[in-house]
Amino acid sequence: MQLSPAFWIIFLLISLLFFGGLIYLWRQRRVLQKALALANNELKAQKALLIHQNAVLERQYEHINRYQENLAERNQALETLNVQLEQIVAQRTQHLLQTNKALKEVNDELDSLTYHTAHQLRLPLTRFRGLLRLMRIDPYSKEMPKYLSLLEGSVLNMDYLLAQLQQLHDINTDVSPEQPVVLCALVHQLVQEHLQQQPQSSLLLECQLPSYAVVRTKPELLQIILISIIQNAASYGGRDGQKPYLYVTSEHLPQFGAFVLRFEDNGEGIPPENIAQAFRMFFRGSTKSTGHGLGLFLAKKAADRLNIELRIKSESQAYTRFELWFDEGSLVEIPSQTTPPADRDGLSALA
Repeated sequence: MQLSPAFWIIFLLISLLFFGGLIYLWRQRRVLQKALALANNELKAQKALLIHQNAVLERQYEHINRYQENLAERNQALETLNVQLEQIVAQRTQHLLQTNKALKEVNDELDSLTYHTAHQLRLPLTRFRGLLRLMRIDPYSKEMPKYLSLLEGSVLNMDYLLAQLQQLHDINTDVSPEQPVVLCALVHQLVQEHLQQQPQSSLLLECQLPSYAVVRTKPELLQIILISIIQNAASYGGRDGQKPYLYVTSEHLPQFGAFVLRFEDNGEGIPPENIAQAFRMFFRGSTKSTGHGLGLFLAKKAADRLNIELRIKSESQAYTRFELWFDEGSLVEIPSQTTPPADRDGLSALA
């Protein structure tokens, strides 16, 4: 069967349209592929940019974190420094207050010392003038030995006052080294020296101290304390016709980290209202007092310098007990067990 030309024309047109559509689709696909490639490349570029920006942000975040940590450390350091500065300021303020208080006490003591010393020195000088006037009136008077004795007494009294003032200076300026001191031997020595210097005086001594009663301290300052206690016992001991005695004991108190040295006499005691004033400068707690009221004041000064707590316990018309509280570390040998105080039997006389 022979096809007509119209058929072939139609077939050719259809073929041209088909192949033209394929070519068009192929070209559109190429365009779309290029567009997709460009879009993909742009997305990759944007992704790379985002990754870079993210890395930059992470570095900035890390930097901010480090900065915040550094800032926190600096703030903590500043807070610590502020606390330390506040503590230093508080300590210095407290130190200044204590220094001002100490200076006020020193000024008060100096004023009192100046006034009372002038008064104490004028008394013997006035006595001198009176006795010299009497001696000039009658140089050959039978009372001349009495006048000379009174003059000597005034001189000794003035010398004793000046010696005590020298002791006050020695206490304030002492730089002597610490040494081991056998307490019982030192007490015996000082009692014997007192009795030799004061032949009219008498004192019974009982020193019941253990073998470990050896302390490391400054002997010169400790002697000032012990001499005052010994003189107090010799001067005011022996009530109701009894002979003055001094009973010396000690006690180790590890629970308080202390070693206590006790001196008890049989004197008239100190009235309760006077105990608080016993360590005051120029205070005289008894009508029997013939001194200048400096003994216990000097003892307290020396005790403070040695870091020893000096205490007084007393009962009127019964006894006076002085206690020296040493730091346990001042003992040359610390006993393993607490040794109880010794008995009060068998007083030995030193005269």
